[in-house]
Amino acid sequence: MPWFNLAPKGDYVLEHNGIVVGYFSMQAIKSESIKDVFDNKSGRSVQLEDMEPIVPGKPLEFMSQA
Repeated sequence: MPWFNLAPKGDYVLEHNGIVVGYFSMQAIKSESIKDVFDNKSGRSVQLEDMEPIVPGKPLEFMSQA
């Protein structure tokens, strides 16, 4: 729930004809955290402190999950 509180507009339930068929989650992640997790293959996962709030007009890097 802390992730949702930081980015409440980042999670979506996908429906088709009223039936839930999946979900989509998108969080803004600090650039240095993305490099550490994905480029360096550190083995660590993204943590709450790696996230940034989504603010209109502020360019951000995102991680998406489905």
